[in-house]
Amino acid sequence: EMGSGESVDHSVITGEDTIETVLSESEKLKSFRTYCKKQLSLENLMCYELCQSYSEIKVVEARYQLGCKIIKGWLEPNSPHEVNLTEKFRMEVIHKFNARADPHAFNAVMSELKIVLLDAFNRFKQQRLHPVLGSSTITSPTLQAASLAPQQQAKHKPFTLM
Repeated sequence: EMGSGESVDHSVITGEDTIETVLSESEKLKSFRTYCKKQLSLENLMCYELCQSYSEIKVVEARYQLGCKIIKGWLEPNSPHEVNLTEKFRMEVIHKFNARADPHAFNAVMSELKIVLLDAFNRFKQQRLHPVLGSSTITSPTLQAASLAPQQQAKHKPFTLM
């Protein structure tokens, strides 16, 4: 490895990994979270992790509070971190949720989010296993020129190679 300051450990992910292994192993999950953050698609993973925590909480009152936080922050229409699930599905989950705070209340959300996360996971895995293919390296001179054009148009900002 080169000392590029890249904090992601490429060796963590293997060809055998599935979305399940990555979501269940903390080092792999940390690496995937960093990737989702860079791809600006962190809300689905955050919601998945909160739903997982919710299902593990033994105290009903604490579980209920986290359930309300998940609904207000991720499931309600126009919520701050609205997840990429249909509104009909989200509303069904919200309507079923109540003060009893069933530990399985968000299992369906986790299943659906796993499907949504699969796309990001596949890109993440591809980038980890084949860093050159997965990176934004552009080899075609035409594409290279096109990718440089926006920086060159901003005359007041000198273009520098990182």
